[in-house]
Order: sequence, then C-alpha cells, then structure tokens
Amino acid sequence: MRAADQILLDLEQQFSRSEVELFGKDNDACERWCETIEEMMAIAAESLDGIRAKARVACSLRLGDLEEAVIDQLSARNDRTLEKSILRDLIRLFDPHLEHKGALQALVASCG
Repeated sequence: MRAADQILLDLEQQFSRSEVELFGKDNDACERWCETIEEMMAIAAESLDGIRAKARVACSLRLGDLEEAVIDQLSARNDRTLEKSILRDLIRLFDPHLEHKGALQALVASCG
C-alpha cells in the first residue's frame, strides 16, 4: 500500500473515533473532527484503498444517505452529479452496509 493511502486509512480511523467523541463533548472534539476531514481532502489517494477511505467518510457525513436528490437539492443538476455517482458506486460496490437510504430526509423531518 502506498504511503498516502495509509495516511488516508489512518485518518479515516481518526475520523471514526472523533465522530463518536462529538456526542456530548466540547468544541475540541468538533475541531479535531473538522481538521481530519480537511486533511483527508488535501491528500490525493494513490490507489483504490485511499479512494475508498475517502468515500466511506463522505458516506458517513451524509448519514449513509446517498440519494442524489437528498444530497444537494440547491446545486445545479450537473455541477456535482458525476462525483455523487462515483461516491454511490464506490459505497455500493465495496461497502454497501454503510448506505442508509432516507436517513437525511428522516433527520430533516424530525427537525421541522
């Protein structure tokens, strides 16, 4: 495995740990969580392993809800359609247990 991909996999683990810490914690946990995401975005994946680590974190950020209409209703139809399709494909091919259809709609409905 290439060095950048190992860093991404380590950051994915750090993201998972910090995500758990967020519940009932202070701003430090939130700051670490955001920094981990920013660091992952800055590192270019060098193999499918690194790309999958990024896809799993992106999936988690969407509560596992990968339906295009829910992800970004305000953006133009074509501005991120391909990226969303790639994310859905990666998760559905390699980590289908992470997808939770309807999770974002349920969250929005519970807040309104």
